[in-house]
Amino acid sequence: MTNPTEHNITEIFTENEYVIPIYQRNYAWGESQVNQLIQDIWDSKNKSSDYYLGTLIIFANRPDNKFETIDGQQRLTTLSLLLSVLKNEHSYKIEGIKNVNLDFDSRKKSTDTLKALFENKDRNRKGLNSNILRAYDNINKKLRELIDESNQNDFIKFCSFLFEKVKILQVAVPNDTNLNHYFEIMNNRGEQLEKHEILKAYCLEKLEDESERIAFAKVWDACSQMDKYVQYGFDINTRNRLFGKGDWNKLPKDFNDIISKIDSKIIDTSNDNKDILTLSSLLENPSKHKINDSSNQKDDEKPERFNTIINFSNFLLQVIRVSKNEDVKLDDKELIETFKNYTKTNEDVQKFGFDLLKSKTLYDKYIIKRELYKDEWTLKQLKCYDDNKGNYVNSFNNENERILMLLSMFHVSFPTLIYKHWFTAVLKYLFEEETIEDDKYIKYLETTSDKFFFGRSSNKVEKDDYFDIIFTDYSVDNLIIDQQNSLHNGTDVKNFIFNRLDYLIWRDIDISAKKDFKFSFRSSVEHYFPQHPKNNEEFESDINRFGNLCLISRSKNSELSNYSPLAKKEHYSKSTVVESLKQQLMMEYEKWNKDTCEEHENEMIELLLKKTI
Repeated sequence: MTNPTEHNITEIFTENEYVIPIYQRNYAWGESQVNQLIQDIWDSKNKSSDYYLGTLIIFANRPDNKFETIDGQQRLTTLSLLLSVLKNEHSYKIEGIKNVNLDFDSRKKSTDTLKALFENKDRNRKGLNSNILRAYDNINKKLRELIDESNQNDFIKFCSFLFEKVKILQVAVPNDTNLNHYFEIMNNRGEQLEKHEILKAYCLEKLEDESERIAFAKVWDACSQMDKYVQYGFDINTRNRLFGKGDWNKLPKDFNDIISKIDSKIIDTSNDNKDILTLSSLLENPSKHKINDSSNQKDDEKPERFNTIINFSNFLLQVIRVSKNEDVKLDDKELIETFKNYTKTNEDVQKFGFDLLKSKTLYDKYIIKRELYKDEWTLKQLKCYDDNKGNYVNSFNNENERILMLLSMFHVSFPTLIYKHWFTAVLKYLFEEETIEDDKYIKYLETTSDKFFFGRSSNKVEKDDYFDIIFTDYSVDNLIIDQQNSLHNGTDVKNFIFNRLDYLIWRDIDISAKKDFKFSFRSSVEHYFPQHPKNNEEFESDINRFGNLCLISRSKNSELSNYSPLAKKEHYSKSTVVESLKQQLMMEYEKWNKDTCEEHENEMIELLLKKTI
């Protein structure tokens, strides 16, 4: 290969023309990958050093003089979309970049879509690439979320950093390279060691004797299996000692109690594993260092049944936040450095080992997961029977559904891990309460909903910080909502506001549709009276007012966006899926006009502003 050349973003999009060859797959980045790229750049915006976004591997000897992109097309396409979003949705003046310099071999639809988005032309016309359109919307949504979490000045810093400090290393392959073969090699790379695996070795080195290290490693390994209840991370004998025979819901008193209940005789301490505590050996050969359970756990363990709503790295940061009562940033890119600040001594690591086991047990029992078989939210605890067999039962006898609705309302409103402040609030409550009672849990969750709504949507100049909302004696008694900027704001109304309202409708209004309503990842704000009606009919009121809005899935909004309220009502009357309870109430009106919209709006805002504190 040639020596890499360094380019900033402006140079990438002005100096050359790039093409995505036919042997590459279509643009495939989803919301999570797009969000991660934007978030990484945003998090680095205050740094003085350059931020390297990786390499762009190209073939530079095409007859048309364009650079054929071998590796880096997903990032390159996403960056191209980012420029379009900045220009069109945020009125940011992009210096020097006049047109799209990326196209696709034999994929005219993709090329046309990029061009239409950059030029801000009719993006609703047929024949455009839906994945690219969706990525454009995801980028815009993510930027608005970031601006909302901070301020406009940070957005300006982000843009300046993007064009001045974000760099890409461009590398050209030799002219005689077999491009198909090279591309195949590039897509068969090995997996890297995860940060939490390095962190585990770091913690083990802080512990003083073998019994401590064995206990900590067993706890860590059991807790790291986030889609499995923690009890099933231990063999039956250890499980009974740790969580209580015939119960499996008790907790050890402290880390010394954990040590006493983990039998070191069942741990493989053969010569092959003597160097388990060495961080350098772990990095050299990570697959070698596994703590083996020689009891080979009998087939008492149920197959995987749940999907977790949080990964292990982020869960570790959540546990630090709650156990230390400190404003730890929920950014797993900084996991190792963050963790080292709180695990400097033997005592620190022991305490964290106990706090981790306690937190995972509470998470499994009292916070929702996604059930694989039924594909729905679930709130269940593990119940042990006399024959050492476990079964899943509702976590609460009386109010399980209401708590599940509250938790799923929070989760679908704030799915991004770095902004999972609601999870911190819930885990803090569970961590500090001696016993978890359904009525008190509900009151806490509803109070947290009030705090998030009034604290982040009030007419204060500066929004209140989530840490202060969660960890201090925070009151919303005197806070007033800025309705113009929070509610009557068209597609910029936050998902949480719609989800909070749907929960309150579900709780307080007798509507038949609520029996079929479940919270889902709806992310598209629909204008019930459309922005661009097919029959050119006009609406007497402002279509961006809250009364005319509801939150539905992106696919439904795309399918029905320009239909009249009557046509939408007829369509949804045949559907078995309840998209939005607010929408259901809107469809109860025979006619949708200025008066009915205003009546509905007043009723909804009155309900939305009801404080439970």
